[in-house]
Amino acid sequence: MIQIENICFKYNNDYILKNINFSISDGEIFGIIGKTGSGKSTLVNILSGLAKPIEGEIIVDGQNIYNKKENKNLLSYKISTVFQNPEKQLFSKTVYDDIAFSLRNQNISESIINKDIKEIAKFLNISSDILNASPFHLSGGEKRKCALACALVTKPKILILDEPISGLDPYTTEKFINYIKDYHHKEKNIIIFVSNSANKFSYLCNRILTLGSGKIKILDKPENIFEKCKKLGFTAPNIWEIISLINQNGYNISTKISTTKQLQEQVLKLIKEKEAKNKPCKI
Repeated sequence: MIQIENICFKYNNDYILKNINFSISDGEIFGIIGKTGSGKSTLVNILSGLAKPIEGEIIVDGQNIYNKKENKNLLSYKISTVFQNPEKQLFSKTVYDDIAFSLRNQNISESIINKDIKEIAKFLNISSDILNASPFHLSGGEKRKCALACALVTKPKILILDEPISGLDPYTTEKFINYIKDYHHKEKNIIIFVSNSANKFSYLCNRILTLGSGKIKILDKPENIFEKCKKLGFTAPNIWEIISLINQNGYNISTKISTTKQLQEQVLKLIKEKEAKNKPCKI
């Protein structure tokens, strides 16, 4: 549904992105990781329609998102972004007005807007007190949740999440991720996670793209890139680090495991095998 074709971008005379080509399928959860200076933020701005490349096209449902004559409201209907700093997306007197903003820009009636906001507020567990509050008086987790509501209320086909769990405590992080998983299960939309680390969301992704110096380094399934993370200068997922420590004790757990459930199954299998042979297990 989304194709990125030969994207190039320059600041002054320096290429920030050069010849970026990839596509994302309907319903895919896609990861983009890159260190500071890799071109990650620029790519996010281009995908969000906030920056225009000097070359290349972004095609959504067969339409170029930069052809304003033919696709006046394409971004409003198709693509929503939650940026790393949600407070920069919240600007109205109340949370309700912030969530309603994009819908009002599409000339949707207030009755439908009210219905849609109530629906998304219920889904994200946003109380009426928060809806009527100033967004500037909210906690960090509440701001991020409200920024997510602003994005989801338009029912986007493409949801871009730029460092969505940065600064959140583990409990809030788990709740936020569960909201995303539930929404994706319901809508079957494209979700793009963007981060400087493969550790934060890799287990959710169908594929991960790694950026470095404005170029694609690897584009593959999570389990196929974990071993290469350190060579590329990225933080490897914690689960891979655990597997490495276990294997240093003479075991051979596959590094293609990408979820804690898979790791648990492998460890239990090893323990049972050792018990069957009356040997102590060193895990």
